[in-house]
Amino acid sequence: MRGDPPLIFRASQKRKDYTVWRLPAGDKPDRSCPRGYNRGGRKGLGGRGWLVPEERPTRPRLAPMRLTGMLLALVALLVCLAEPAPPSAPDRTLVVALLRAPVSLSPTGLAMPTGLNRDLVEAYAAARGLAVTIIEFEDAEALLSKVAAGEAHVGVGALATASQGVLWTIAPESPAGPPAGAWAVAPDREALRDDIDRYFAAAQNDGLLASLADRYFGPAVEIERIDAGIFRDRVQTVLPRYRRWFEEAQAATGLPWRLVAAVAYQESQWDPEATSETGVRGFMQITSDTAQRLGIVDRLDPYASIVGAAHYLAFLKSHLPARITEPDRTWLALAAFNIGAGHLEDARILAQRQRLDPDRWTDVRQVLPLLALPEHYESARNGYARGGMPVVFVDRVRAYYDIMLRRVPAVDAFMLAANP
Repeated sequence: MRGDPPLIFRASQKRKDYTVWRLPAGDKPDRSCPRGYNRGGRKGLGGRGWLVPEERPTRPRLAPMRLTGMLLALVALLVCLAEPAPPSAPDRTLVVALLRAPVSLSPTGLAMPTGLNRDLVEAYAAARGLAVTIIEFEDAEALLSKVAAGEAHVGVGALATASQGVLWTIAPESPAGPPAGAWAVAPDREALRDDIDRYFAAAQNDGLLASLADRYFGPAVEIERIDAGIFRDRVQTVLPRYRRWFEEAQAATGLPWRLVAAVAYQESQWDPEATSETGVRGFMQITSDTAQRLGIVDRLDPYASIVGAAHYLAFLKSHLPARITEPDRTWLALAAFNIGAGHLEDARILAQRQRLDPDRWTDVRQVLPLLALPEHYESARNGYARGGMPVVFVDRVRAYYDIMLRRVPAVDAFMLAANP
């Protein structure tokens, strides 16, 4: 083993015995020599210390080892040549400085934050067997200073790659949403930078980046073109009337108020007297049965409708399996809000039968429309369902929510001025 005193065999021409060359007892090999052949502190052959012969008993050998013994002895007597040092073992904990930005947001409200960049960091760490410590920053300059000083291994966010003092990875290309951007790497971590580059290249080839982008930003661009002008106008003219009630719904349920507002816009375009062709009424288009279960007396009462629907959505979300993480947990709960928890469960079972992930919205989204086909709904516990409807519903809610995340402050500026 490296660092142990080596055994060097010298074959005798007359006897089939051998001599073991060892360091004298009590001396330690010179650890500055990568092979550990010599001891320090004494001058000798090659200026690296002496090797002391030690006779050992004769033992039968298959053949003399003249040539091998001579070569090994010669190596031992030569000056120890340095061999390339092995790459340093990766840190078992990856310290990540993360810039808070839209690409790092998700509909988790006040709970644990997540987002495309966070998921990408955690996927990289999991692939390399590393733990992760994330330090959040509001300011890109402070983040880059942290990385340049070596106090964080990488910096992640919408960072300007012209910054000096750090290394830069390639920029992973996201097919939707804000660009993830290149990662800044501490200046003494070239091997880490190169490894991240390799990981990004693989993530683009195997579809990981496309999957993450779809989870967070997939339908927003397409939906925004449809009625973006109308929606933005109502954000300015109608939303302020009901914003306080949406915020009260957040306080009561923990759901982000802008998510609840996005659901309301998809249901009624914020019209408290809206009535659908199927008879559901009001701001959140609640059925009479659901209203009765939620204790809503008047479905046309906007406040009761908003708070009641938020409680119902929170209930659906809390009853999903605990292993389902964000943002899939929110998207699946929205689908259940639209089509019913029973039909969503049928779709998740169908996804599993087709070797898809029943805990991922992107996979369940693929099979939901199949519940309208006899070959699938006849074996489903809850029977026929118009499975295409929740797909459109969730896509549009995500689009409106994404627009409000980017355009509507989480806290009302007027309220901040009134309560400094």
